[in-house]
Amino acid sequence: MLGFFKTKKKNESINTRSGQPSNVGEYHTTNCISSMYPVLEVPEITFKDLKGMQELKVQIVDACKTITSEWKAGSMGKNGILLYGEPGNGKTAFGLAIAGSYKLPFFEIKAANITSQWVGETARSIKESFDFVKRNAPCVLMLDEIDSLITELDKNSNKDQRDIRNTLLTELVDIRSFDVFIIGATNYFDKLSAAAVREGRFDFKIEVKSPDLEARSSIIRQTIDCAIDDDLLKIVAKRYSGFSVKRIISIADEARRIAAGEELKISHFTNALRKIQGSHGNALRDVLGLDDLIFNESLRSDIDDLVMELSAVDDLLLQKSQPFKGALFVGPAGTGKTALAKAIAKETNWAFLDVSAPDILADFSLMEETYKKAKDLRPCVIFIDEATDLLKDRTISNYATHTNKLLTLIEGYGEEIPDVVFMAATNHGDDVDEAMARRFYRRINFELPDLHTRKKLITSWSKKNKAAEVAVLRAADVLSVMSEGMSAANINNWLDTEYKKAILEGLRRKQQPDFSTVFK
Repeated sequence: MLGFFKTKKKNESINTRSGQPSNVGEYHTTNCISSMYPVLEVPEITFKDLKGMQELKVQIVDACKTITSEWKAGSMGKNGILLYGEPGNGKTAFGLAIAGSYKLPFFEIKAANITSQWVGETARSIKESFDFVKRNAPCVLMLDEIDSLITELDKNSNKDQRDIRNTLLTELVDIRSFDVFIIGATNYFDKLSAAAVREGRFDFKIEVKSPDLEARSSIIRQTIDCAIDDDLLKIVAKRYSGFSVKRIISIADEARRIAAGEELKISHFTNALRKIQGSHGNALRDVLGLDDLIFNESLRSDIDDLVMELSAVDDLLLQKSQPFKGALFVGPAGTGKTALAKAIAKETNWAFLDVSAPDILADFSLMEETYKKAKDLRPCVIFIDEATDLLKDRTISNYATHTNKLLTLIEGYGEEIPDVVFMAATNHGDDVDEAMARRFYRRINFELPDLHTRKKLITSWSKKNKAAEVAVLRAADVLSVMSEGMSAANINNWLDTEYKKAILEGLRRKQQPDFSTVFK
């Protein structure tokens, strides 16, 4: 998790308190943290060792300056820094950097380590742990997984849960009389009790986002611990936008392992990412492949271009080019838009997630959840079905707010997320919003199948229904003419219906079905 950091030189000095016995005192609860810290240790990491994340560092440093100025004034002023954000982004590392920068001992209370199965024991452990920290001030106290201790309570909460919460809240106020940096860390800010995070307990609330480009570059370089081409490092670091520190370390470490001493190449990182990701979103194993789909020949070139781009992302990036970000599939219902999106993802080995636009319009958080999942599954295709109203020109739309939100999301909320491609399907492409059309600039216009394509669809159907194959193939030319104006889906439904009709008629007559009577 300390992947942003440079290694401290051995001859650099640290605080003289390091290695000194801690003020253990007499503590009776088995989970008091005193047993974890028999001697005082100052972390070797400081803010100077952190790479990137400049805005975040400024926020934390400014908060620390305010707190220390209150100490010097002898007042019980502001204190309490709450670091929140998605897991794996180094909240604990920043707590260590505070201690290292101020040359102070570092203590950590983890909910998992301090809780007890015995009634009253957890509250006592909290009280004794805080007392131990006060005896060793000035210092830094980090409360990890704090949401496990001070979530909102309800009518079903028992007395022990209330005692734990109230004890911690009381201690957070009392400890302000001591020179102790209070650092809280949580992955679930919205679960915290409002009383717990109010001013007077945590005066500074700072979001720890995923590492920026400079930080990602530093993490990768340190993790691989070998030479890497500067251009390749830039490509890979940019590509991992939105990944956590932990994820980047895992990918870089796996890439180094795959390279096995050879010069690192982009393929090593791509293969490492696929291995680390594991999941491919919605299962595509039983989905028809591109070779199994039947379209008018006029579409084939456009389809091949999309597949080529997604298959050649590594080569495009090496040539300082980018694959398309969005593709719009326009055409009548039943012409294979959804099937094509799935087949492209399957062919190119991209993960696939789909979501319905009517569901998004009912609750936009569904789109946000899908996008969040796609970032973790990269490379990933997000397919938005029935997208007419969501993509509609905002000047005439009843859902302009939702369209604005989707535009913002596609842009990555400030930093574009690579390797996430959007595909959307609509039956009407004439009134697509201009800004949306720019995002979904690759467009495929689906048409109803022509005579040649209809015959191929009918022939394909017959091969899957062997009992009727001879009759269908004999009548294929006639059936191809009869099905004019039908979509591919409707042709299959029509043939299925006639097939079933012949079977039922045979059962009625207690005879083998005569398919020549329906396919003629």
